[in-house]
Order: sequence, then structure tokens, then C-alpha cells
Amino acid sequence: MKTLQFNIPVIKGQSITVQEDISESFYPHLHRHQEAQLMWITKGKGVLLVDETLHPFKENDIFFIAAHQAHVFKSVSEDKAGDAARSISIFFDPEGRLKQLFMLGEFESLEQFLSQDSRGFKIPEVDFDMVSKRMLLLKQSEKI
Repeated sequence: MKTLQFNIPVIKGQSITVQEDISESFYPHLHRHQEAQLMWITKGKGVLLVDETLHPFKENDIFFIAAHQAHVFKSVSEDKAGDAARSISIFFDPEGRLKQLFMLGEFESLEQFLSQDSRGFKIPEVDFDMVSKRMLLLKQSEKI
């Protein structure tokens, strides 16, 4: 399967992009982008293909997809409503403007964690409340 290079629409002067998608299905093409992505499935279910491995997903799952990692969220739903698939994504380029932030001592453990696990992962359910609340705060802020 051919991987598409996808360009995230970035607003000039912002380091983080927050995007909410509401559609009949999730983006159906295997793709990659230079930004890392934190994606919260707020509605829908299906199968995530990443690194040639399949992972089922459902409502309230949150995934971290590493920068340049090929992936596709395939919807598996009988519901063809216009809002059958909903998600909130946070995109950031770890090699872009935030790179300097990750060099600060306070972020050293986070930077090491993200660079060691360059393949992405599912956020554990015990961390859902903490992560989802912070994602909503980012979504509600006007400019990041």
C-alpha cells in the first residue's frame, strides 16, 4: 500500500495545531506527516494500521502517532451519518519551533520518552481523564 505524504494546515506563527474532524469516516488513506499527532477518538470505532500492525480503536481511545509514521484509522461502522467519525487531534513538529522547548531541563524526560518510542502508542485508559482534559484546554484556547 502506497503511503501519501500529508501536509497539516498550519497557521503561521503557531507551534501547535488543534484540529477537530467530524465526518462519515476517518481519513481513509495510509499517510504520514512531519508532525507528531495526539488523536482522541471522540466518536466511532475501527482499526488503526500503523507500522504494518493492526490495533482496534473505539470511542475515547487516544493515540500518539510519531512524526513521519505511516498510519491510517479505518472506520468500521454501520452508521453512515455525517458525524459517525469524530476526533480531536493535536499536531506538533518535534523538529520545529518546539525543539528548543524540549531542550530545557524541565522537558528532558518528555523529550527522551518521545524520542525512544518513535513508533507511537495508545494512551493508557488510566491516563484518559488527564490527557483528554488537557486536549480540551488546548482546543478551547484561541492561539497557541
